[in-house]
Amino acid sequence: MNNDIQLPKNYRTPFNTPDVSIPEVQDAELVSATESTRTQSWGWLPALSLTSASGLLLVAIANTLSRSIAGQYDGLLWAGLLIMIVPIAARLASAAPTRRERIGLIILIGLGLYLVKVLHSPYGFTFSDELVHAYNGTRIVETGDLFSANTILRVTPLYPGLETVTAALASLSGLSLFGAGLVVVGIARLIAMLALFLFYEEVSGSARLAGIAALLYTTNANFLFWSAQFSYESLALPLALLMLYVAVRRAATPKGSHHRSLTLIALTGIAAVVITHHLTAYFLVAFFGVWTLGLLFLRVRAARTASSSDANSLTGVRALAEPAGLALFSTIASLVWLFGVASITISYLSPVLSRAADSIFQIIGGEQSTRELFQSASGYVAPVWERLVGIGSVVLMLLAMPFGLRQIWQRFRGNPVVLMLTGAALAYFAVLGLRLSPAAWETGNRASEFLFIGLAFVLAFAVLELWNRPHTPWLGRVAVLGSVAIIFMGGIIAGWTPTLRLSQPFQANVGEAVIAPQGFAAAHWMRTALGPGNQVATDESNARLMLAYGGQLTLTGGYPDIKDLLGMTDFPDWQVELMREWGIQYVAYDRRLISWNNMTGYYFDRTPAGALSATALFDPAAYGKFDQQNDISRLFDSGNIVIYDVRAISDATTIK
Repeated sequence: MNNDIQLPKNYRTPFNTPDVSIPEVQDAELVSATESTRTQSWGWLPALSLTSASGLLLVAIANTLSRSIAGQYDGLLWAGLLIMIVPIAARLASAAPTRRERIGLIILIGLGLYLVKVLHSPYGFTFSDELVHAYNGTRIVETGDLFSANTILRVTPLYPGLETVTAALASLSGLSLFGAGLVVVGIARLIAMLALFLFYEEVSGSARLAGIAALLYTTNANFLFWSAQFSYESLALPLALLMLYVAVRRAATPKGSHHRSLTLIALTGIAAVVITHHLTAYFLVAFFGVWTLGLLFLRVRAARTASSSDANSLTGVRALAEPAGLALFSTIASLVWLFGVASITISYLSPVLSRAADSIFQIIGGEQSTRELFQSASGYVAPVWERLVGIGSVVLMLLAMPFGLRQIWQRFRGNPVVLMLTGAALAYFAVLGLRLSPAAWETGNRASEFLFIGLAFVLAFAVLELWNRPHTPWLGRVAVLGSVAIIFMGGIIAGWTPTLRLSQPFQANVGEAVIAPQGFAAAHWMRTALGPGNQVATDESNARLMLAYGGQLTLTGGYPDIKDLLGMTDFPDWQVELMREWGIQYVAYDRRLISWNNMTGYYFDRTPAGALSATALFDPAAYGKFDQQNDISRLFDSGNIVIYDVRAISDATTIK
């Protein structure tokens, strides 16, 4: 496929209805046959690779200074990120690059942004979900069992795709689980970028538009950190994007051996997604299902304006069958896995969705106040400029939508896949309203990365129109690059905790020794002194550290009610009964309030010596109650963390 393709007016693909053809796609310039040698050129890719490396260097410096507690160098972080994305955006918007160069640029920005996350946590897994999945992977390596129990997120071992691949790579290569995890997620990021480009290109017929859309997808709120962590969605989503491309390519391929090969790839890939992540599997079900319904609707409309023979032509029957078969297979596979292996997924997701729905209705009814935007639960309030950029990014996307919608209506209104992407783009703005709900904001945030697939496609048309404007073209190009920068920054601001965008103090060098935070030390001590597999009640951050690094079966949060067990100053009978019911053998008590924050509770405290406020600590009576019980023994004390042996009072002799 050439860089810019002009499709004939009677062009059609099997995923279009027989009566509607795809209008021609016109970019600013067409690639002539005499430029065949230019198609093999890498163009500006080497120079932009050097530019991206310079941006990564600034990011690395910012993270190093942050880890050393030399200050929060957020300006260096933002400068590095913008140096990486803006020049590539300018080159992709131009008509000059070849298809080969565009693919290289998309890979460059995708892997470059992945390295930003690696530079953030270069020594080990530090994100809350990473610690949960690291435990699952370790259990697979140690036992060979894919479904070992995980007491923090019970659903995760039942979708072992990521951990299985990582454990296999670690075993075969000799890499640590952390090293193997970095490689697996990095390859997944590569797959995601290639799949996005090929999918957009297959649907639109334009490599130029595909490159712009793939780059715009990197501006979604979850791309930089959330989708780059060692978590099951980080593998499942790239596989799902690859299946989108395979599906549309299969629909455009004549029957034969190549079509059968694509079918086999699609079925295998869908199965891989199903066993890797529940929500991504349901996304595929929705995608193929809506595609099928869209084709059915267009065929019914065609039947009203054409003869019955035209409406029931072989092309139309095949067009409907292409996504319908995949929709049926993905639905059956998801249901079989859900009810046959991972039935607890229902009890895991249903409370989240029901709380989100209840919260929305309470806000509408005036019974609940809305969530404060740009403010964390710990009380951190984002600076004014971040709030302006965050809101401005949404405004810019809304302003660009009419340009993209007009182009799609003129050129692609008979294409059900494009119409589906357009619907996803519109739904993205509706889902943004969920961020105002305390209980629904996470649901909206998780849905946004799927809906952004459509939004990036629609916005790409607006970029092309502004870039190619006949009058004052420089003004349109400045507007494009400025908008891309603001949208990119707005996504990061909305998607990640401001205080954690840079590395936190994770290790301290004292002479020739390397000292880890108290939580890591406590986790390693438990594994060494008490052995793995003990039932431990503790706070949110230490629960993950003791699970991943200590191999313990940790209990935390509100179910069972560990938060009150550790937070209340008295010791009523129900707490003893709770300890007995859940077979709790040890209690690990961290006196810092921040220990209950599963995002920030792992690192060295930045508070200057002697300045630790009493408001940052639990009431001494809350943990002192364990010292007052004759049957409870203190085994470990690191200053902030104390580990108690409660087996005598809870009668916990075996793991529940």
